[in-house]
Amino acid sequence: MKKLKKRIIFIILSLFLVIISLSVFLFLTKFKGTKGNGELVSRVSRFDMARDSDENIVGWIKINGTNIDYPVRLGNDLSSNHSEDIIWINDTLGNGRNRKVIFGHNILNVSSKPLIDSKRLTRFEPLMAYVYQDFTKEHLYIQYSDIDSKESLYKIYAVSFYETEDDNGESYLSKEEITNYINVVKEKSIYDFSVDVNADDSLITLATCTRFFGVNGPTHFKVDARKVRKNEKCENYSVKKTSNYVIINEE
Repeated sequence: MKKLKKRIIFIILSLFLVIISLSVFLFLTKFKGTKGNGELVSRVSRFDMARDSDENIVGWIKINGTNIDYPVRLGNDLSSNHSEDIIWINDTLGNGRNRKVIFGHNILNVSSKPLIDSKRLTRFEPLMAYVYQDFTKEHLYIQYSDIDSKESLYKIYAVSFYETEDDNGESYLSKEEITNYINVVKEKSIYDFSVDVNADDSLITLATCTRFFGVNGPTHFKVDARKVRKNEKCENYSVKKTSNYVIINEE
């Protein structure tokens, strides 16, 4: 009888420990995902050091949980031996413009099943992981640092494929043009993000080339985001597939 009681007590304690361990695991997993989405990781010192060695460095781009963690150079100097290794912007945010367009190459991640965590991925190759909804849900924020605003977070509001004639990378001047751009890119997005965005927001676009469709489809891919507003909390938000997602043909 005593052995039976001890066995029952042992089983109850074991189940209790399993439940506690599982609860802790789920809590930490949830916390990790939330932290990875909206955590600001300082890049001021790295940005300053990069700028000291190259006056054409105008910013620093970072997406938590990816290899995207690079200085941003003004102009893609094709005469440089390192032109393929840089992230670049064609103009800074000036003259009333409120959209930054940042470019990076995609040399390796060109299949219809893009890699996500490979250490070999550089430049904007990890950007292609945004074709996966689960990845997107865990990487909703972009961090950008520059001279004017040392550390800023941006909330993603659209992810889309496009052709260069549909977006030549210009920073639009008027509010009407900005509003039109927002409407068009949201309409073409493969996801519907529960993010309010308007012409008064500061916008950022990360763009790269792709061979996701081989030679028979859009050749460029971009992620659009708007700056986190003053006193706005960096929280997770919903990401739903739109009818445009059918082009992914995810199995």
